[in-house]
Amino acid sequence: MSELKLISIDEQSPRIIRDWETVYNELFILAPARAAPKTMSFKEKEACLKAVTWKIAEDDKTNGTANFEELCVKHGTLISQIAAIAAE
Repeated sequence: MSELKLISIDEQSPRIIRDWETVYNELFILAPARAAPKTMSFKEKEACLKAVTWKIAEDDKTNGTANFEELCVKHGTLISQIAAIAAE
C-alpha cells in the first residue's frame, strides 16, 4: 500500500472540487504533520472526507452539474486508496 501524499489544488477545477482537495490535504497530510499527537483516527478522517464527497454528489443533483464525476476521474485512485486503508 502506497503512502498518501499531498495533492496540488487545481485552480481550474470547480470550487467544490478545490474545497475537497483542501479538506483532503488538511486532514491526511498537513494537520498530522503539524501536531505530534494525532487527534483524529484514520476512520474519523475518512468519514469527514466521505461527507464532503457525498455533498458534492448531492449538489450535482440539485444544480445539474457533474462535479462528482469530475472528482472521481481526478481522484478516484486516491479515494479507493483511502477506502482500502480504512478497511485494514
